[in-house]
Amino acid sequence: MQRKAIWAAALLFALPCAASAAIRTDFNHHADFAHFHTFSIGKITTTNPLDASRIRRVVTRDLEMRGLQLVPTGGDLVVFAKDRVKTEHDMETMYNGMGGGWGDGWAWGDDWVPDWDGGFDSMGAGDVTTTEVDRRMGKFVLDLFQGSSKKLLFRGVADQQISSKSSKDKKTLDKDADEMLKKLPIKPMKQSRMKM
Repeated sequence: MQRKAIWAAALLFALPCAASAAIRTDFNHHADFAHFHTFSIGKITTTNPLDASRIRRVVTRDLEMRGLQLVPTGGDLVVFAKDRVKTEHDMETMYNGMGGGWGDGWAWGDDWVPDWDGGFDSMGAGDVTTTEVDRRMGKFVLDLFQGSSKKLLFRGVADQQISSKSSKDKKTLDKDADEMLKKLPIKPMKQSRMKM
């Protein structure tokens, strides 16, 4: 019984980790990001049209915190973003009970006494249920290109299961963009310099 409680506790701690987004970033290590002072917003393509303005707002805020200035066109950096939502089919198997043993051979039997007929006789048979589930999965890609050369300088990618609540998805989108831009090799400005 104590083992079941330990496994249940481990599963409860693992589930929030599994639900979080998988965020990956990469950037051009040869680019000198100190030479970039302005940025423009390029094309932002989203499944939900309201997300485009959210992405624009979050990216603008984060880049301005790094001392970059938004210009209508011709920025040193140009921001592009897109998302994609698709339905993935998955199989979930649930086990109820411990089930029998491993067949013939030595095992523990009634009252945890060694038994030579194989299996956990006193544990009883377990039930197994397998069901097909559909999950809405989303991929969010944020790219920063050099305005003059059109070369990709930075890419952030987030993969995550989509919630049925739009308010949760909005917060997740903001958080994902923030997490990606934290990896941008342009450090945030000090508060005193930002107020000037």
